[in-house]
Amino acid sequence: MTRVKSSLKVLLLMALAVVLTGCSIGPINIDLDKWFHVKSVQEAIQEKREARQQKVPDSSLHTAGTLTVGLRTQSVTAPMIAASEGGMLQGIDVEVASAIADQLGVDVKFVSVNGPVDGLQAGCDIVMDVRSGEDSSSTLISGYAESTTALFHKGSETDITADNLSGKSVGVQSGSLSERAMGQVLTGMSVQGFSNLNEAFEALENGSIDYVACDAYAGAYLAANKDISMVGVVDVPTTVGISVATSNKTLATQIQQALSSIQSNGVEGVIRNKWVGTLPHLSTTNKISGLVEVSTQSTSTDSSASSEQN
Repeated sequence: MTRVKSSLKVLLLMALAVVLTGCSIGPINIDLDKWFHVKSVQEAIQEKREARQQKVPDSSLHTAGTLTVGLRTQSVTAPMIAASEGGMLQGIDVEVASAIADQLGVDVKFVSVNGPVDGLQAGCDIVMDVRSGEDSSSTLISGYAESTTALFHKGSETDITADNLSGKSVGVQSGSLSERAMGQVLTGMSVQGFSNLNEAFEALENGSIDYVACDAYAGAYLAANKDISMVGVVDVPTTVGISVATSNKTLATQIQQALSSIQSNGVEGVIRNKWVGTLPHLSTTNKISGLVEVSTQSTSTDSSASSEQN
């Protein structure tokens, strides 16, 4: 790169010498280093920070100029929260929170929390990945994701009903919410338990089972770049949003506006596509028709193997 820049400088000087030959306009001083300077990533970031305008007052933040974000690292897994090989946290929760901070014109800091109550009490401005109805003491900003059990099938089949499931086999993670969800509907399917979702999806790929039932987002993440698609959801999706202290009305308003902005300007769509591909926002319209519910009680959650993380 240095050789190329040096060569270009020489050529430019030669061209200027030809152009200026015979002219009597006096000496011209040109800072060629400035002409050929390429901004570093840090310089670009610094310029962006200096140009931004902070939209939320420091009085609404625990730390001036910084949005402190609680991440539920103990209970939430990929693709919502994942760890890179270097241990850096990433995932939908991390990137959505970072995009919101950018919209607000502030820095972002992440803190591990158990849930919205302890997170907001421990100095977090917001807590990510909070379910609708989970915490009545805080304000929930909806919603950038959904929580629901979905069925995944090898191939592109998407238009199925409960009648198509009878006699088929479905893999689940043993002891998971999805295993319980499958027990709450009448499908006529044989259920096979696996120690983790990775094994279940491997069985789906090699044809040992017909379907996998798991959290929709975890399934979409594992199905990326594979000939596997979601065919529908089993239960009614629960909204996943951002928790803000009820007393902090100014921040709640700003978070809602920032979330709406990244949803309308396409930033959220880029984040979702990176982690869950073309998985749409889920609602009752995605529910498999004809399923008859038996029960509605479940308490466990899906977890993923370390190989699910980037």
